[in-house]
Parts: sequence; structure tokens; C-alpha cells
Amino acid sequence: MSPLRPLCIALASLACLCAAPCALAQDAQPRRVALLVGNWDYNGNSQFDDGPSEPFASDLSNPCRDIERLRPVLEYNRFQVHEYCNNDRSKFEASVDAFSRATADLPKGSIVFVYYAGHGIQYLGQAFALPVLIKFDLQTLQQKHTKERLKFFKDNANSIARLLDRLNSDDGIALVVALDNCRNSPFEESADERVDDEAVYNNAVSIRTRPNTLIQYATTAGDRAGDRDPDDSGNSPYAMTLSRELAKGGDIGDVMSRVDVEIYKRYDSGKLDAYTESNAGPAFIALKHAPERALAAFVPAAIDAGVAAASPAGGAPPAAAAVVRPTAAAASAAPAMAEPRSAGAAPVRRKQIVRNVYDGTSLDIIWCEGPGEEERYRFAAWIAGDLAARAKELGVGRIQVKPLAQDKNENGRYNVYRNLMRYDIEHPDERKVLRRIAAAYPQGHFLPQRGIGVGGKPTPNYVSAFVCERSATAVAGAGAG
Repeated sequence: MSPLRPLCIALASLACLCAAPCALAQDAQPRRVALLVGNWDYNGNSQFDDGPSEPFASDLSNPCRDIERLRPVLEYNRFQVHEYCNNDRSKFEASVDAFSRATADLPKGSIVFVYYAGHGIQYLGQAFALPVLIKFDLQTLQQKHTKERLKFFKDNANSIARLLDRLNSDDGIALVVALDNCRNSPFEESADERVDDEAVYNNAVSIRTRPNTLIQYATTAGDRAGDRDPDDSGNSPYAMTLSRELAKGGDIGDVMSRVDVEIYKRYDSGKLDAYTESNAGPAFIALKHAPERALAAFVPAAIDAGVAAASPAGGAPPAAAAVVRPTAAAASAAPAMAEPRSAGAAPVRRKQIVRNVYDGTSLDIIWCEGPGEEERYRFAAWIAGDLAARAKELGVGRIQVKPLAQDKNENGRYNVYRNLMRYDIEHPDERKVLRRIAAAYPQGHFLPQRGIGVGGKPTPNYVSAFVCERSATAVAGAGAG
């Protein structure tokens, strides 16, 4: 199993020639902006201390190396990168404010990418990034009331909710937030407090996922994230995977879906102790795939070369990696939808029960009618047939395939243009079933999303998968940027 962070606070331009503002010219040029923050030197002595350094949090090995690993591939894809290493609380707030101003008036079609690596906690449904130089006595805090503990972190740490609230919320802009930190509570709670905490967490995080946002946590709620990859101690498992998938190129939503899949595979094989948790807001899911949001492939070896010179303790940043133009092979690295076994079959516009045995989680596979529907139907039918043969392996029971009418999708409450899977937040086991399915069919690029049941009521042991992505041909070409 992977080594965990030593503390995780468990303590141990087109020129404008007209006089009036050229809004149309600006709108034609989507931008890409990234904020990278890494905290490792928690006692501020500029050297790595292997062990507790009370009253500070313990140092971490890799956060600033992690952001240096991500920077070259983002810059290659024309991201303007705002990079910060070792922020105390005030510097963190100032960096977010500056980034908020820099991204306030972006044209539609732009991408905003945020990555944080460092210590983090989750308490009473609220998530915090821990700044360097934060001081606390865990034993003293343990004796205080839960509200006093929460107030301490509100006053001394950096709220993730506040971070999200200051980012661009335009529905035409894709906001991707990647949090590479622990999500466990530092306190020993009673059984009742743990139940209450879980309930508050579910409600709070669902609200904090803004409509235009895809947020991805390196670990699930209540768990710790690894600082050192078991196969490469120079980076965290999440940063390693994220950089590699970004380097393959393709639609930004597909990139994050692949990160989910690769991390889950390593978790399932026993190499990692936890897997990622992601949630996409409705406006992000409604964003149609567009060429301006596709990332170009970047030779992964260039990233490794760019970070090789970094010190193991997050010391002086390495030089930027050389820009390497993608080879033809690298440009086609984005996976395509597998050729369905039922290729050539016409869409069947009615519900089809493929497996009628209730010995696992029931699954509806819903394909979207409209342009490109033949490809979507065939892919949905293929997955259903293949799942029926692997039902027990993947924990699936009854399987049915049904269409979603174009008018109902566009003018109803769906508005889905990506492949996604929905599970009930009150039944976390459903999430694991969907993770197994997504890992089994990575070419589907399924994004997970917390559902609200049917009519607002929970639907235990019942999940859905939407096949509403663009055609398989478009998927195959996504890596070319």
C-alpha cells in the first residue's frame, strides 16, 4: 500500500481597430488560465524536516515538485500559469484574489484550472487547505466543542468553499479544480459525531460544486492522500497520474475522467489506499465538446525531464521542461470509443431490458437522441451487452437501455452533452460500482455526478449512465487538439 503523508493532520489576440470595445473579437479568443499552489515547508525553515515539528504541521516531500510537474504540460497548451510555493494564510488569500481578478472577464469557451497540493482537512462538512506556518495544539483543540474547533480552522486555515466562491462562475467557462490533499478529520469523534459529520458533508459539498465546475479530490471523504507515489517517490500518486493524462491531450473533461479511471485501477490492485472522488456541475456537463477546449498531446517524457532536477524536499524549482512537439503517435493517444459489437444496428427507440436479474445494483444506460445518435446508441447497446456477461464481476444486476429524446434533453431538466454516471449520495456503495464500470470501459470517458434519486427521493441500489457524448469519430480525434 502507498505511504501516506506523514501528518495529513492526524498528527503523528486579434487587434481591435475600432473605437468602441470589440467584445466579439474577445469572445472569439477563449483563454486558458491555471492556478498552481503547493505547500511543503510548514515550519518555514527552508529545509525538509522528516518528522513532527510542533506546533507546526509536518513537512511534505512533494507539493512544489508536483506543481512543477504540471506546469510544462499546461504551458504547452497555452495556459497562463500562476504558480505559488509555500503560501501562508494571507499569501494564499492574496494569490486567490489576484487569480480571481485575472479570470473575471474571460471569453466563453475558456478553461480555468486550479490545483492545490499540501496538507488539508475536512471537518463538519467543510474542507480546508492548511497554509504553511499554521500553529495549533491538537490535544488542546480535542478538548474543545466542535464549533470552537471549526472556528479555529475558519480563522487560521484557507477555506476551499471560499476559494470556489471567488472563481469565475460563467456557465460558458469550464472550471476544473483538482485538490491533492487529505480529507480526514484530525479529531477523534464519537460515533454520533461521525454520522452527523457525514450528513453535513454530503449536503455541503453538493452545494459547493458550482454549476460550471468539475471538482476532483485526490481521495474520498474521510480518507488521506499519498504524498509519495509507490512507483515514483518524486511526486504524489495523484500528481503523477494527472500530469500523464493531461499530457495525452483531449477534452479537459475526458482528461479528468481518465485520471479517475487510472487512480481507481491502482486502488483496486492494492497499490493505493484510496481513490479519487469527482463531481461535475450541471453547466459543466452541458458544455458541448469544442475544439477550443481540447488539449494537444504532450510527450510525457518531457515532463519527467523537467522535474528531474528538483530537490527531494521541495527546494529550488527546476528549470521549465523543453517544449516538445507531439509526435503523430502521441497526438492520437486519447482513447476512442471501442467498436461496438452491434455496429450497423439502427437505434431502438424504446426501453430494452438486457438483463433481468436483480442480484446487484440496477443500471439504466440512457443514450441521447439527436445528431450522432447512431454512434451513441451502438455504444450504449454494446456496453449493456458486455456488462450482462460481466454482471457478477462488476456488481451489476438488472440492466436496461433506453433513449433520452432530444427535446426532453435540451428543454427539460437534463441538458446533458457528455457521458456521465449518477449515483445516490446517501448510498456510497453505488459510487464504487460505477467506478468499477468506468474503469472497465475507459473509452466511455464517464464523469461521475451525485444524483438526487427520482423526484428528489433516494433510489437505493439503482444507478444510471448517460451516453450523450459526441460521436466515436470525434472521440478518436480528440487528442490532436
